[in-house]
This record gives sequence, C-alpha cells and structure tokens, in this order.
Amino acid sequence: MIASLAIAFLTAPVLPANLTSDMLGMPILRSDSVKILSHSATFQVERDAVTVESTTLYQNATNSVLKTEVGIPQLSYGKTGTRGLIPVTGQWDNKALKLTSANPWLDLESLKRGPSVVRFSHAEVSFVPNGKASLKLRYKVPVGRVGYESKERAVGYLLHETKPIETLNLSYKYTQRVVFNLPEMMSPPNWGWQIGLQGAYIRRTGFVPRYDSVLMHYYASDFQQRFDEP
Repeated sequence: MIASLAIAFLTAPVLPANLTSDMLGMPILRSDSVKILSHSATFQVERDAVTVESTTLYQNATNSVLKTEVGIPQLSYGKTGTRGLIPVTGQWDNKALKLTSANPWLDLESLKRGPSVVRFSHAEVSFVPNGKASLKLRYKVPVGRVGYESKERAVGYLLHETKPIETLNLSYKYTQRVVFNLPEMMSPPNWGWQIGLQGAYIRRTGFVPRYDSVLMHYYASDFQQRFDEP
C-alpha cells in the first residue's frame, strides 16, 4: 500500500509534550550589520541517526571590517540531555572553523516549553568590507522519539536566527527502508512542503524566522513489518 508520509512540520513553541530529541539548527550570527543571503540544510535520515549538512551565505552590509561571533544552538528535550554537546564540523569560507562550547545566549523565554538542557557551540568570524562569506556545518545526531509510548521517530531542526533569510532551502532525504509511510500528514499552513516517498523539500524566499522549529516525525520501516504480522 502506498500512502502519505506521517510527517509533522511544527512551528515552535508548539512542540509535542513527550518529545525526546537533541535538536541543533541554523547558526546564529551576533550582528545586525550582516545580511543572510541564503541558508540551505540537507537531512539524510537513516535508521538511528541523521546526518545534517548546511550552508549559510552572509554579506557584510558595512564599509568596514567586521568581527563577530557565530553560534550553533543545541536544545535537548526529554532524556537526551546526558549525551553532551553534539560534535559539529565547520568551515568559514572553506577554511576549518574551530567551534568550542559556550554559554547559551538564546532568549529561552520565547520558548513555551523549555528544553531539559541547553548547550551552545560558537566561534569568532570576520568579514571584509561589504564582503560575502559562507559557513558550512556538518554533524550527525541520533533520531529522536515522540508519540504514544515513544513509538514514532522524530527529526528536528531549529530556526532561531531572527534576521531575514533571503532564500531558505530545507531538504529531508530518506528511503522506505527507513521510513514507514502512513496516510496522515500535518504541516503549518502556507509552508508549501513538497513531500514524496524519497524525501521532503521546502523553498521559501524573504523568510523571517521567529524562533521556529521544524519537526518531522514518522514510524520506522519495521513498523510495517510488525503491522503485517498475523
């Protein structure tokens, strides 16, 4: 039976009460003098983990050299907080970027249901006058759990940067060996997700995030095997 993917793209702060997951996300740049030209993230969903690769293109909007800080938030919900900081590999303009642990500077009051643990990794970066720069990130995070008796899987992503993003691209990739398809789907209105048996994709222009979170939840492929057993 071919059916639609059980997938929910929820906008924070509306997150499931029983979510158990480590959620990282789009980098946050601590400067109002920088434009975000684009942000693209790809999620390769496997059975137990998700590999996330992202590229963010910035532009210094001033005529001066600009030094600032970039951070990657990690919110841990449920029992995942003991895992520690998820290792993130970064490149600034294709050169290795050393990310270190830092005290979080997220406005947690804007989250209706706070995470159990908040962590942050950061690095100092610089721009030439009116220059563009790219930040590439890569990390692997365990698949989370959600739903009745935590039987569903969950893959989340934070969009806690509040500056406008000229072009946003998010792409989830999976196979039927990983994801069991169900005849249900939920999504925020007007997001325009394209969803198929091999993945889900969204492209938005002129997007202004406001502490948004994207969450995909689904049943694993072995759910179908259990369902089909006599």
